[in-house]
Amino acid sequence: MSSDKPSRRSLPITAWPPADRAAWEAALEGNLTETGAPARVADWKCRTVRNAVSSIGQFAAWARETGRLTDQPSIHHAVTPEALKAFIRDEQQRIRLGGISNHLFHLLGGLEVFAPGQNWGWAWRVLWRVKARAKKDAPGSRSIVHSSRLYDLGHTQMGEAMKADQTVDLAGFRNGLAVAMLIMAPMRSDDFSTLRLGREIKPDGRGWTIHLASGQTKTAREDGWRIDGELAERLAFYVDVVRPHLLARLREPVRTDRLWVGVSGRPVGQQTVRKWIKIATEAGLGTCISPHSFRHSAATTFVLEKPEKAMEAGALLGHTSSATTERHYIMQQRQLAQGQYLDLLRQRMRAGGHE
Repeated sequence: MSSDKPSRRSLPITAWPPADRAAWEAALEGNLTETGAPARVADWKCRTVRNAVSSIGQFAAWARETGRLTDQPSIHHAVTPEALKAFIRDEQQRIRLGGISNHLFHLLGGLEVFAPGQNWGWAWRVLWRVKARAKKDAPGSRSIVHSSRLYDLGHTQMGEAMKADQTVDLAGFRNGLAVAMLIMAPMRSDDFSTLRLGREIKPDGRGWTIHLASGQTKTAREDGWRIDGELAERLAFYVDVVRPHLLARLREPVRTDRLWVGVSGRPVGQQTVRKWIKIATEAGLGTCISPHSFRHSAATTFVLEKPEKAMEAGALLGHTSSATTERHYIMQQRQLAQGQYLDLLRQRMRAGGHE
């Protein structure tokens, strides 16, 4: 399975069947559905609502592509045991089972809004089986590099984007900035990709502050990061010069507070920012590194540089449990240490004329 498979385009809410749009909007407002079943969506965290919209939209897009949504009054009519099995099979060509189980979880939440009176027990059993298989799924390879290499890579690419003739490679500068910012503030990629100027990210006179409210984070706790020094200056240049030039590429520029803008002049989503990061790291390091791997690199680097404070690495990433850090991140310490050892060995060999 290739991690470079194209992401599935999610069907936006505006393209959902009218009955589903109405049910979802009522649920967001905390109203009762037509059947009288309480709508729980109003109590969900912002990120859960966002993920649910994306997952429902991805299934709907797949159902439309495969002819299962044609002329159906609601998305839930396209959800049958055969269709769900086919959807899982197709998704496995793009993403791992853990990602599929997340999509199914949010999709089923939507189904209980669209058709609260229907028994979805069979679909939940499918989800539990997928989750059980995901636990046994062999972990994919993950490239871990020292945080300093990623930070230097971002600055190098921003420098190379500044041409001698005073022009700027807009996309190159933006991608380099994204790399440097994400390793300085290794937040989750969906939070990073949806940062808004004047909202989550603001200048404070000495640099920039990133603040995520409790409703926006996976842990339901406030989180924050600082961008200062040279990177703060580069960020200001992006906001004042690069971003306006990108926005101006549209004949009728859009008004948006989203930080990240594509070459089309429109704000972009998580998958597009993920693509920028992978392109930048492959070009500069020879290997694709996903945004989530930046968190692994940050925690592993912290442990290598401050081994006496290893269990504090969780605080760096906003973990509520040190076990999470140990299980998912510190295990990468050996891989990074091995890479540094090999680099040192090669340096010694070159110095001795053996290479």
